Amino acid sequence: MMKLRKSFLLFLAICLTSCATSYHEFNISGGYQSAKLSDDLYVVRFDGNGYTSFDLAAQFTMRRCAEITLEQGKR
Repeated sequence: MMKLRKSFLLFLAICLTSCATSYHEFNISGGYQSAKLSDDLYVVRFDGNGYTSFDLAAQFTMRRCAEITLEQGKR
């Protein structure tokens, strides 16, 4: 019985931590993608799963835009 309870708690923890897509470069579970179109123009996209809210996806997209801006030495 105790082993079943521990297994259930481990399963529950995995489910709760893997629901929404986290901030990372694109892979099979989603993430951000960015491509340079010209010297000062980039396209940025974030793909989340069904548990990722629109607001969170928008925040992650803006975060990637800010990272690219700083990487290019801009403000």
